[in-house]
Amino acid sequence: MTLRSVVIGLGLGLGIAMFGYFRDWIMKQAFLATNLVPLIAYGLLLVGLLLLNPLLRLLRGTQLRRPEWAVIIGLMLVACVVPGPGMMWHFSNNLVIPHKAYNASAGWRKHELIRYLPDSMLVDQGLIEKGMGSNPENYEPVIGNFGGGQKSDLPLYQTVPWYAWTKALSFYIPFIALSFIGAICLMAVFHQQWSHRERLRYPIAYFTSELISGAEGGPQSIWRNKRFWIGFAVPATILLLNGLHEYVGGINIPLNVNLQPVATKWPAITKVPEYWRLTR
Repeated sequence: MTLRSVVIGLGLGLGIAMFGYFRDWIMKQAFLATNLVPLIAYGLLLVGLLLLNPLLRLLRGTQLRRPEWAVIIGLMLVACVVPGPGMMWHFSNNLVIPHKAYNASAGWRKHELIRYLPDSMLVDQGLIEKGMGSNPENYEPVIGNFGGGQKSDLPLYQTVPWYAWTKALSFYIPFIALSFIGAICLMAVFHQQWSHRERLRYPIAYFTSELISGAEGGPQSIWRNKRFWIGFAVPATILLLNGLHEYVGGINIPLNVNLQPVATKWPAITKVPEYWRLTR
């Protein structure tokens, strides 16, 4: 671990955490961190290995070594938790939905369920009451937009009512930080048992290790393996052709099979939860 690897990793991780949510939910682009091999982290890793390292060798006669790349990708993967389904896909919704349910459900209001939740765990209740009464324009950006409310014409930086979120964020941010620290501590505890005693393999970590092994070259590097490049070329060609088809037309290689006729022939299958995945 070196200072430059930590600085680079923290910088990229901060960028992912800040820009990822904005890109996913404001710009409405393809999600950056939807699985255990997030596109943004491994895409930046490949750019670094294939472009940055050769450029550093050419200009300075040095490059980022394998342990440094391990630190960088590790920090980026941790940051991918923030904009991905592990946190921000649900975090802000969960602070607002109880208020929507309370306002929409007579049962919630009858039993006053909202009073069982501490004020610091939700958006500011006083502002909600104010928005519904004497100042209704505050209600829509705080609560209404989470249920399909009208999009505001105000500039983006003015549409976020931070004053309604301050108390909740001041409660959750330290809690989230401690959760990250706790997860890292658990990882350190279990790694020794899993890796050295039980000899368990970490498939994603092994895959990443094979990628960054090329940072220092060597005849065993995956980048010198012809079978790797053949396996890479097939899906890369398919995705490239389909991507070009979306913009300029041309060849389109289908990646799924329409099984809608199955549901038509056997309608009972539509009662199975998430049956629609078969008809995609």
